[in-house]
Amino acid sequence: MGLNLDTFKQLVSFAELADGFTLAIAEVNFAADGDLVVQALRQHKIAQEVDLIELDLSANHDYSLFETLRCELAALKPDPQKNPVLLIRGLATAIGVKGNYTQFLNDLNFRRDVMAAEVPYPMVWFLPTYAINRLAKNAKDLWSWHSGLFEFRTTRETVVATQTQMRQPTPGQLPDVKGVKQERIEQLERLLSEQSQDRKACIDIALELGSGYRGLSDYRQAKKYYRKALHWAEDEQDNLSKAHGLRGLGFIYHFDGESRKALLAYEQSLSLYRDVGARLGEANTLQAVGDVLQFLDRRQEALKHYEDALTLYRDVGDRLGEANVLQEFGKLQDSSLRSLQLLQQAQVLYEAIGDRYSQCRNLVRFIAKAQLALGNKTDALHALRCAADLASNTEFEFFREDALKQMATIQQNASP
Repeated sequence: MGLNLDTFKQLVSFAELADGFTLAIAEVNFAADGDLVVQALRQHKIAQEVDLIELDLSANHDYSLFETLRCELAALKPDPQKNPVLLIRGLATAIGVKGNYTQFLNDLNFRRDVMAAEVPYPMVWFLPTYAINRLAKNAKDLWSWHSGLFEFRTTRETVVATQTQMRQPTPGQLPDVKGVKQERIEQLERLLSEQSQDRKACIDIALELGSGYRGLSDYRQAKKYYRKALHWAEDEQDNLSKAHGLRGLGFIYHFDGESRKALLAYEQSLSLYRDVGARLGEANTLQAVGDVLQFLDRRQEALKHYEDALTLYRDVGDRLGEANVLQEFGKLQDSSLRSLQLLQQAQVLYEAIGDRYSQCRNLVRFIAKAQLALGNKTDALHALRCAADLASNTEFEFFREDALKQMATIQQNASP
């Protein structure tokens, strides 16, 4: 609290003077720091005059804040001798990180007058920086009513401890093959807001945020962070990070249909990976170039890049990269038999790695179709059944549904 003494005094003054519906925002990027602020308020003499009512709404995801507050307050019995002040935490969950607008933000705008009339208390919302930015941008009507923004900074020790914790895998938890989850993105956003001196840490966080938003299919945000990382890496003359940033941008350009820009970004990153001797980065980029060339129907060029990538993947022992390239080879074969052989080789590697997402995808989208092309309906049904079983009760339920639909179609066509 010594780091934020002046800010804390301003917050105390707000709690002491505010009356009726009044909104203040405490910018706090880490939950532990929020705990300290609340604890300090309760230990301050202001607690003798003000009934500090703390509400934690972090368990909710999509809801009406007005309705929730009304229900919460109905169950409370404020001290009649004190003026109540609501300390509201956990709103960042509902504000979210993906896209431009959520139902929660929409509700804040269109029901602010009702909330002001029926929740006649001063409120302090504890929010991280990224959530404040989204609130200001996407709930402008409500934002215009806020009376104060109190910025609490964290200690260097907290930042380092959080970074260390994020690097530790959760015991018993499988890796997330679909990209970084929203919870991790929220933590990364908090870290980046607190990082100002350590530029290398900022670059690493921005790159991971780019990949995280890409995993959530929020390509606009992904592009923003890849560009930030690239800009900072150029300032630091960090060629490896520059290469990562360019490769990330190449993916976004490819997704947006800007193939020329994608190839240019990939070619620039290839030169940098080779300069620093990053063979895995080079292999990943060669595969990415192959994907663009395949999309452009430049098959022979695509195959050449895949071959070069496969050699590097095998040299560095990256079995996932090797499996992914074998799958691409299988998709490009004219012979259904050769295609099936390559796809099955990829499947063996996916199984050895334990990559459930890739196993399901390969079975449903490629192996079953190759089996059908060869007239092997029984084997195709077996592949789809395996995929359905693998995807059952997982986040990949959509593969199970796809597999069951394909099985029904095959069985219907086989009926006399």
